[in-house]
Amino acid sequence: MADAPRPDPPAIGPRVHLTRGQSAFLLATVFCSGCAVMVLEMTAIRVFQPFFGSSNYVWTNVIGVVMAALAVGYASGGRIADRRPSVTLLYGLLAAVGAVILAVVPLATPVSEWLVPVDLHIEGVATTLSRASLIASLILFAPPTLLLGMVSPLAVKLLSEGGVGRAAGRVFAIGTVGSLVGTYLPTYVLVPELGSRRTLQVAAAMLVVPAVIGLIAFARRRGVVAALITIIVTLPAGALANVRPARSLPTLFNDYEPELIEELESPYQYVRVREDRSPSGQIELTMMLNEGVFTYHSFMIEGRYLTDSRYYDDYIVLPLLMDVPRDEELRAAVVGLACGITVRQWKHFWDGPYRLHVDGAELDPAVVDIGRRHFGMPGDDADWLDTHVIDGRQMLVALPPERDFHMIVVDAFTQEYYIPFHVGTREFFELCRERLAPGGIIAMNVYALYADSGTLLALENTLATVFGEAVRVRRGWGGNFLLMARKDAPIEVNRLARSRVEERWGTRESVSEWDVVMRDVAGPMPRFATVVRPDPDGIVLTDDHAPLERLMDEMVDRAEREILGR
Repeated sequence: MADAPRPDPPAIGPRVHLTRGQSAFLLATVFCSGCAVMVLEMTAIRVFQPFFGSSNYVWTNVIGVVMAALAVGYASGGRIADRRPSVTLLYGLLAAVGAVILAVVPLATPVSEWLVPVDLHIEGVATTLSRASLIASLILFAPPTLLLGMVSPLAVKLLSEGGVGRAAGRVFAIGTVGSLVGTYLPTYVLVPELGSRRTLQVAAAMLVVPAVIGLIAFARRRGVVAALITIIVTLPAGALANVRPARSLPTLFNDYEPELIEELESPYQYVRVREDRSPSGQIELTMMLNEGVFTYHSFMIEGRYLTDSRYYDDYIVLPLLMDVPRDEELRAAVVGLACGITVRQWKHFWDGPYRLHVDGAELDPAVVDIGRRHFGMPGDDADWLDTHVIDGRQMLVALPPERDFHMIVVDAFTQEYYIPFHVGTREFFELCRERLAPGGIIAMNVYALYADSGTLLALENTLATVFGEAVRVRRGWGGNFLLMARKDAPIEVNRLARSRVEERWGTRESVSEWDVVMRDVAGPMPRFATVVRPDPDGIVLTDDHAPLERLMDEMVDRAEREILGR
């Protein structure tokens, strides 16, 4: 006997009937919701950059928190949708999310500064920044993302009269298209034009506007009341969202309050220029990018070309290590031009003995503009400097193949000490070697607290593997090392002698500056220089495997343990 057909399972929760116009508006709401999710996620990292930087760990924390919050929201929204599929609930939920996002704006700075004090020092900071960014993501962005996760299940239920599968497909498709738009909007339009805080306001508006319209159109009297409540709540929150977002400036000198000269959010990062006056009265100008601690990517002392023995000064002596005849063209390339401190120094010290020409790569056009406004970097009319707004590695690839260089300087950092992996690999150094003229030199600044730091060992072994050998020079103070290698010839550091300079170039007008260069920069180099030869058992970084960020964090963790006495 054939089995009797099983009865259809009873429907869970009441079925909601929507007109075609209401369904279309609900799908438009789903689009706005999907767009807002990605605007929120993409903008979160921009909100955090001034406090925690933008390392892979910060990105991972933001993405992980968003994904986890969405998962909880989907599960919770599904249960609510089965029990109470209400249009009023859905649009009331959107209004609540909009209000929460608006509340994030004035809270972002105090919460982040509470987690990362403004005077936090760079040593031992990696773990703090990673944990702090995770906690800040949970506090600021998990709640609105969780609530947004409830929208899709509710929408599927409300649209399921024509079939659950069809409704789910429509909701997921429209929501994904919205997310796609929300992925591009912050990077290409909203953040560059409005800044990260106002971008969050836009995300809130994407939710509050359809929420108010939906409450009025769908829920009638109750909806009108709810819409009025939404407006009353979100308008003050929107006003609070205009609170200045800038991170406080740590005071370096007790008798001088630092001045913020300029700040902006470019398509790539958060940029600030600050001014300090030292006890001796000299004015110091600093350009900072995305930093959770006080560090800098360009530094200049007003009225001077030297930087008080900071690592920029090392690059001044590179022509002394080569045999380019006097009055010849001296060709150089800089990967990581920033505000042009190095090329400004070269122009002052070497344009005379040589005919200088430099190609400089800087990824962020906003940084180039700041260099020209505040740091004396020449504009496009300078015939000796070609500024390329492009990734440095891509500049070396794209320049005419017949152009070679006597010097290539690699000074690229995503934060104070993280080197972008693609400018530290075997393939990159091979590209540099191809671009160097015979006897040309590549020089690279590396931040490392120890001579046996994993990052430094990996980079110097990779460089030595490509060039046959390399030279490591430790700065007299601080955590900077200079790595150098020469094409087809060894680097003779002992050539950095004062008599060599006087013999070759004679007397210059800036004799006192040359005295400083030779005494404080060139003079100590032979004593602090170490020849590095390829280690077959050591790490060779490649485009496929270059764990520079992990190696750097291991070094910082080691320093933190030593500081804490563990």
